Amino acid sequence: MQLEPDASPDGRETWRMSTMKWGKKKDPATGKNVADRTTINYNPKVTIASIPEDAERYILGPRSALAWIIDRYRVKTDKASGIVNDPNDWCDEHDNHRHVVDLIERIVTVSVETIKVVDSLADNACRRGSSSGEGTDSVIPTLTAIVATLAIISAALVTRSATRYSADL
Repeated sequence: MQLEPDASPDGRETWRMSTMKWGKKKDPATGKNVADRTTINYNPKVTIASIPEDAERYILGPRSALAWIIDRYRVKTDKASGIVNDPNDWCDEHDNHRHVVDLIERIVTVSVETIKVVDSLADNACRRGSSSGEGTDSVIPTLTAIVATLAIISAALVTRSATRYSADL
């Protein structure tokens, strides 16, 4: 995690957010700016960097868990009612100004660890299938059930304190 020099790690204002965005990097092939999925610009004072690429592989519906957080955790005003949905309010009420950053760290942990488990299951299943003469198609339903179970377990872990990748972020 990178803080601007004028940002206080203990200051409430350091952790306030309005809209998070993916970082940007140059695409070597086109020279254009593209989303850098290893960096989140949390606010002008805080950048979350060095996010493992595997975190983006953990998909919830059509997008990654991190993409879901970036999309949903923002200050928004409902046009019809004028009601403001501000994640900072919850942080203030619970005196935990780092809540959203801590959530991102937990999401990264769960995403990476789940991908490791799924990859090891797939590797083991493919090895077993090829050594027994069966094709990999016979293990797909089993892997699908295992992945669904892992998704439920992962969701439960997100709400708990998990081993974090914060040392790297």
